[in-house]
Amino acid sequence: MKRIAIDMDEVLADTLAEHIARYNRDHDEAVTKADLAGKWLWEIVSADRQERLEGYLRSEDFFEDLEVMADSQRVVKALKLDEIPKMQEKWKAKTHNARQLILNLNQQIINLQNNPLLNPLLANMTTIFQVMDVVTPLIAPVPQYIGQEPPEDYINKIIQLYNCGTTISACAGFNNTVKTQILATKMGKKYISSNPFNN
Repeated sequence: MKRIAIDMDEVLADTLAEHIARYNRDHDEAVTKADLAGKWLWEIVSADRQERLEGYLRSEDFFEDLEVMADSQRVVKALKLDEIPKMQEKWKAKTHNARQLILNLNQQIINLQNNPLLNPLLANMTTIFQVMDVVTPLIAPVPQYIGQEPPEDYINKIIQLYNCGTTISACAGFNNTVKTQILATKMGKKYISSNPFNN
């Protein structure tokens, strides 16, 4: 028969919460577990309170009413029922499936890179929508042009936003005419030159 030894402090019983509660009560403090952030309670308590802090652990009633750690009872029950190997098998299957999905997606990416669509018009129609999905949220927050800055500066700002999408350069449908039309709508067709993208 197998025997498993299980620690009590911070495994089955929440001793830290009780330790903090007693410290806060006796010193009128408001320390929380979040305040520890990777430190021991001893590290944030001043030297003159260390002895009292250690005394809590020796008091007769310290371990009487400790809260149970979350999920500790479920895990102990699983150990008793020998469910851990089953849980491990489920985890292995999950990670295997995730790895397989990643491999499949990588293979699809390689296939798309090496075998472009046969119909270039169809390919452009697909990518122009993808480009607009990238460009529209970038340009939308830019306010309409009402003369708040020199027109050249405003145009350069929009051009920079066009260039930040990685799919933009790959799409023949997103040409200078389309760019000019978008820019014209942002500038109210008042301040725009005929085609700033010829420069």
